[in-house]
Amino acid sequence: MSVLAGQLALLPELELPVVQRRSSLAASFGGARATGDASRDEARTPPALFAAIHRELRLTLDVCASAAGRNACCQRAYCLDEGQNSLALPWPGRPWVQPPFSQAGDFADKARHEVQTRETDGAELVAWLSVFRPETQTWVRLLSPLAPKSSKTTTATQGTGRLGETKWRWYGWTSRGAWGDVALRILHPRVDYLQPDGSPFESGVGFGSALVVLTRKSRRSPARRK
Repeated sequence: MSVLAGQLALLPELELPVVQRRSSLAASFGGARATGDASRDEARTPPALFAAIHRELRLTLDVCASAAGRNACCQRAYCLDEGQNSLALPWPGRPWVQPPFSQAGDFADKARHEVQTRETDGAELVAWLSVFRPETQTWVRLLSPLAPKSSKTTTATQGTGRLGETKWRWYGWTSRGAWGDVALRILHPRVDYLQPDGSPFESGVGFGSALVVLTRKSRRSPARRK
């Protein structure tokens, strides 16, 4: 077993303190330069970054959009500020998730549920972008599928790359298991999220981000005996 696989195998056994969820990014993730600005819960993905991710993954549904901010990234969207509770709605196709920072844990659980437990509906894959804080319970829950139960059922490979023609490069791992794939891409430089109106945050961005792609293995109906 590789050193990485050995470290990841410890993830499900970690007992971390529950992260108190509050409305601001600073309260939720401790961004070094973040302030108590509630608008950070509606921070927008830079258009160039999303366009590069979309070209690769062909995303079909934005599950964390805001009608007021008009920030939907996909043609189809669930608008949280219009009372559409995307945590209780199905995520068909290939959903895009840039969750409200104060609800990241709930959306992590939903993302895993969609690709792991649904047989005929739900997500084909989920693309997730958020603050990368692997010591929090949100990320432990999201990345625990990377931990192999045995070397026979899961393999992990390391890789690097660039997101299209953008400035963002990534390094990370892909784990292939019995239920599907988990790809972790840690992005650099930092993602310069935008305010709901599309302008940059005056305080800048004081944290790193990562893209996680959860892919469900295709399930075929068993062949009928003649």
